[in-house]
Amino acid sequence: CLFLLAGAAMAATITDFTPDTGITGTSVDITGTALGVADPTEIVVRIGEIEATVSTRCDTTLTVIVPTGAKPSRISIQTNDGHIEAGRIFQVLPPSRPPPHRQQLFGGS
Repeated sequence: CLFLLAGAAMAATITDFTPDTGITGTSVDITGTALGVADPTEIVVRIGEIEATVSTRCDTTLTVIVPTGAKPSRISIQTNDGHIEAGRIFQVLPPSRPPPHRQQLFGGS
């Protein structure tokens, strides 16, 4: 990871994120520039209106966890220097459900 040096202020940008879709708990890699602000308390990442936990932070990449309650919406980053949004929507999927239990019937004579 590379971090900006103090005094080398640069506007943060979001250039991409992967994957495009996921359920609660999915890790999402956000790429861009100037994402590794010096103080981690200065950055808030949201999917829509719900704050996401940042698990990894570098100057060009942030990894966040899709929070409970997130809905399909844009990923945004708020820092002391301003607010930026991704150019497309992250699709939050409903949780997968196991198939219904099927009872097997065995014939006898």
